[in-house]
Amino acid sequence: MSAAPVQPAFVFLLAGIWLAGALGSVHAFALAVFIFTLALLIKRSCIFHLAPFFALAAVGILRFGLASQPPIPLPKWIALDVPVVANIQIQEIVKRSDKGTVARGALLATKDENGAWIKLSPPCPVTVRYSELMPVIKDSEIVARGKFRSFTKTSDSVTRGWFYPVPPTTFSISKLAHSITVGKQPKTVGSQIDRGRLALQLRLTSALTGDVKDLVIAVLLGEGGGIAPEVRQSLSAIGTAHVLAVSGLHVAAAASIVGFLVYTLFGPVIVRLFPTTNLTKITMIIAAIAAGGMATLAGWSPSATRAAVMCMAATYAISLGRGQALASVICIVAIMALIHEPTIAFSLSFLMSYGAVFSLAFLVPPLQKICGKSNPLKQALIASLAATIGTLPATVLAFGVAAPFGPFINLLIVPTAGILLMPCALFLAFTATVAPFALEHVAPPVQWVLEFWLGSQQWLSMVLPKNAWAFSHQITIILPIAAFFIALRLAISDLKIPIIASLAFACILVPWPRAPQVPPNQVAVTFLDVGKGDAMLIHCENNKTWLLDTAQELAAYKKLLPELRSQGVTKLEGIILTHADEDHVGGTLAVVTTIPVNKIAAPCVAMDEEPLKGFLERARPHVNSITCLKQGDNAIPECGKSTKVLWPPLYPNYNRNAASLVFKLITEDHSVLLTGDLETPIEKLLIADQVDLSAEFLKLGHHGSPGASSIEFLKAVSPKLAISTGIPVAGKPALSTKLQDRLSQLGIEVKRTYDQGWLRLGPW
Repeated sequence: MSAAPVQPAFVFLLAGIWLAGALGSVHAFALAVFIFTLALLIKRSCIFHLAPFFALAAVGILRFGLASQPPIPLPKWIALDVPVVANIQIQEIVKRSDKGTVARGALLATKDENGAWIKLSPPCPVTVRYSELMPVIKDSEIVARGKFRSFTKTSDSVTRGWFYPVPPTTFSISKLAHSITVGKQPKTVGSQIDRGRLALQLRLTSALTGDVKDLVIAVLLGEGGGIAPEVRQSLSAIGTAHVLAVSGLHVAAAASIVGFLVYTLFGPVIVRLFPTTNLTKITMIIAAIAAGGMATLAGWSPSATRAAVMCMAATYAISLGRGQALASVICIVAIMALIHEPTIAFSLSFLMSYGAVFSLAFLVPPLQKICGKSNPLKQALIASLAATIGTLPATVLAFGVAAPFGPFINLLIVPTAGILLMPCALFLAFTATVAPFALEHVAPPVQWVLEFWLGSQQWLSMVLPKNAWAFSHQITIILPIAAFFIALRLAISDLKIPIIASLAFACILVPWPRAPQVPPNQVAVTFLDVGKGDAMLIHCENNKTWLLDTAQELAAYKKLLPELRSQGVTKLEGIILTHADEDHVGGTLAVVTTIPVNKIAAPCVAMDEEPLKGFLERARPHVNSITCLKQGDNAIPECGKSTKVLWPPLYPNYNRNAASLVFKLITEDHSVLLTGDLETPIEKLLIADQVDLSAEFLKLGHHGSPGASSIEFLKAVSPKLAISTGIPVAGKPALSTKLQDRLSQLGIEVKRTYDQGWLRLGPW
């Protein structure tokens, strides 16, 4: 392909995949055909120009459809949270650290009620989770005891949203060490490489400690799952979180280090032995091989693949004495990656990686033209600014915040990552591979150096103003960036009006307007839109704010924290966690490491349940106290007339949804019943105990599922308005049809955060 059509070809292919992910392959294909037909009706002569690109869009749609087949239903004897023995083939390691392992696999067989092996045909795609580092490699088979935490009962297709990581059927392996038996060990090249990566990871894990261990494993092996959320959040606040994931920065640094060593150490010898040899070309070829080796070590992540292939392409072009079009090389690499694995188009890594390099290719030249002659420092600032703008949409989409000091801090961090972080990491990898006996001696000084490097960034995140750019509606960041690109093109055209570019760029500095604030000395309950999960703000008349549940971990960064900023929340008196499910407690650490929190409370009967127990232990250093609540307690002191806890009691010991905290907030004229994931069996117990459930407003239990909010319970509460939180999951609606019928039958109005965004009751 020539330089001209390669770039629109990439755009059309990516658009086809995104459409298929958002609408489904069938609807996306129909829409593409409609747009193509409409274009022909408007101007028939464009058929020869448009047809190839619409064909590529169709390829993207069809390729995505093949890569995202509907889930396969599991055998009837398998139930949620019931122990079962399973034979699973590990197909890909998604995350592997001492804090947990996530892998994609295929469920080959399970044991039935009688202990007999039953094969599944075809095998069922499954996500394997383990709470520790699982010593298995790609393409191996394991026999493990565990529980299915989630699965689909039908073969209905599942909508893939942004950053969709793994199959919906999840198998959690027991914590017992003997629960995993490694079966067949593969001999493929990929499995042998993964075996070497695992061996290196185990050696580094034993030699290093703390955040430095997680950092080195992340930048060498691409295994960033072990990095503490507080570290990731600190670096995100100053715009340097990109150093935590293998990218072009790391691959280029590795290639440069190897090239430098070859040129300086072995160059004189090579020239002496082969006087006619072009030492520069040999050095570049070896550097390109090193880039490929670094990408292999990192598991060929999108950013590492892109950097390695670009390095090889540049080496090839220079060796032939030809120039290269950077944008075209980027597009060719991206097209190859998307055709091989179309679902990466929805990954944060892909968006960040290609957003950065495209902005460098398209933004740096016009910015340099506007700035005129520049010194090296100005050129570095332009490149840093361009990369920041290119990654801004993905950053805001994922985390809801953009770091205003990022371009300037990166002027310091990026060079030190190249001359300090990567040499140290590569030195440790070399020592662990060639002389593992010496690793325990060289690791301590390297640990100290990297602790200082990482600690300096965490210090900057504390002393610099936090969250200056916060967006409650993340997608809106695309609008000012688009305006900036358009104005930039105008600025370098014959119009010569760079002031337009400056004004458009100023749009990026303006945060999205905040939500209306709750007046002082009044009570209000705000239900936040955080996707699959719960998070509610309770504003009390003493001007203190409480957070009820913290959503999932990713949703906390992507939705909850931006929503809190939009609501004007700068500190929290406390967090109340209703029960131990991850979609209610997963964001706890993200919140307490970002916003000052005084205390945390949770049901007494759920305090020892995972993952709640683990989150509380890690959050303890960041809060003043952690307490438990039981039936009869006052959930929130000095808030309204009463916030009496109605469930659960201290004994007997309920767990999971049955342990959901239920309490009623009562003011002078209003009342709100908050129910967590309360389901029908506990509703019946509350009714039988003649608990006063009546309330003006009701938060529907368990995200509006059919197994909650029974007709008897709704009659006992008799609310005038019910509120449902959550999103459609696995083809199921955000509010079940059966529950909608019950609410309609009783004449109860219902509102959903899925439809309306955040909802507020009050202020009163």
